[in-house]
Amino acid sequence: MIIPCQFDYAFRFSEELAMVQIGEKYGCINTNGQMVIPCQFNQIYWFSEGLAAVKIGEKYGYINTNGQIVISCQFDRTVWFSEGLANVRIGDKCGYINTNGQVVIPCQFDNAYNFEEGLAKITINGKDHLIDKTGKIVY
Repeated sequence: MIIPCQFDYAFRFSEELAMVQIGEKYGCINTNGQMVIPCQFNQIYWFSEGLAAVKIGEKYGYINTNGQIVISCQFDRTVWFSEGLANVRIGDKCGYINTNGQVVIPCQFDNAYNFEEGLAKITINGKDHLIDKTGKIVY
């Protein structure tokens, strides 16, 4: 056994870190099993493009691989970065931020999904569309 059983739950590795849960809090270990980001978050997603979404209280933000909050916890929902953008929810609408935390596609969609090959699925009034990285509907 490389990493002994010591966590309530452990998730997959991404960018050489794995999310772990102890009690009700989440943190990250490295491939040697050493805790590198203490279990202090209400939720954490895996790392993508050097950042991981975390939840503190009721809001989400992002940490870097050192555990430092680099995008403040201000979003109602978010997940991981894909192609330099992450979908976020503010109130009842979704948009996209860049890795600096700037809203680059305003929160105007009912739902939004990750970018793949330069396009992302979004929902407006119950209908799905594809947008490009400028937010323009292409289909």
